Amino acid sequence: DDAQSVCNYVSRIPDSVFSGANMKAIGKSLQEGGALYAKLHEKMDQKRQSNGDPKATYLRVGVGMQRLAWFTAVLEIWPVGHYSPKHQHGGCAGCVKVVHGSLKTKIYHDLSSIEPIMWNHGDCGLSLRKPTDELELELGAIAWMNRTHWFCLEVRASDASEHSFAASVHLYKSCIDQFEFVSGTTIQKN
Repeated sequence: DDAQSVCNYVSRIPDSVFSGANMKAIGKSLQEGGALYAKLHEKMDQKRQSNGDPKATYLRVGVGMQRLAWFTAVLEIWPVGHYSPKHQHGGCAGCVKVVHGSLKTKIYHDLSSIEPIMWNHGDCGLSLRKPTDELELELGAIAWMNRTHWFCLEVRASDASEHSFAASVHLYKSCIDQFEFVSGTTIQKN
């Protein structure tokens, strides 16, 4: 399966790549005067100008920004309080590994779904105290998606984290459609 092969590659990424020193450098760059700060605020200004929520922004840093053989890889940086709109991953098989902080995600059946999927203890091997529609992915967690499972979601940095941002590595394969997201009540393509 495509998702399994993608997750195999993500699980091989050495933790040392995302060492404390690298995460400290990202954190410093997210502070006023840093390059990531400037890029984030540029994106926030664009959202404001289009009457969107400036917190519906995060940063995507390409790992080469070129296709890596059959894969596309990005590092996503999520400052606390920032989130993605509900979106779907264009028919991709993908895998996400949390490499700093923690993320919260709501997963939907599709873009037209109003309510996220409700998860119970034991679903997909989850250990939950009570039913929830929001899952927390902690440091080291790996999650997957493919064309039929868990491809439509919202993501945000957990505000319960001790860190000022979360970071995740995303690896995608076999994308066949455009990236689509919800803006207000409209589905848009990117």
